[in-house]
Amino acid sequence: MAEINRTSLLYLFAYMITITVFVVGNTCQANGAAIENQGPKSFYIDIGKKAETNLLRKVRSLKIGASVEEVKAVVGEPTEDQMLIGKKGEFHARLLRYYIRELDTGVNEIHDRYVSLYFDQANKLMSIGYKLTDQLESQANDQTK
Repeated sequence: MAEINRTSLLYLFAYMITITVFVVGNTCQANGAAIENQGPKSFYIDIGKKAETNLLRKVRSLKIGASVEEVKAVVGEPTEDQMLIGKKGEFHARLLRYYIRELDTGVNEIHDRYVSLYFDQANKLMSIGYKLTDQLESQANDQTK
């Protein structure tokens, strides 16, 4: 009789594990699908596809060494214009940033899209950064000089 109980318990245990794996697997799959579909619903800034194409065309026409005034004449006024200053007060760069879309101001930039223009102390264009995907900003320093 002890043998029957042991076999019954093993079957019951195997059945419970199977049910648990099935339920947990389906729950994880459902939660994963829900997480994947939780993209941003609306953006604080969204200039639209046509304006994005126009902005990128203008930015790609810029030459390294162009002045801030020349850049603004071609591209227009930026969303952000700031000096990048180190902890000890040393100048690093001037940044003009043109947002294509921004989920919310001052928060996580994962879903944001923008173009960053970096200028030296003489206000001459040093480099251009693009953030057009959920990846980090990429630099494009191969502009015609």
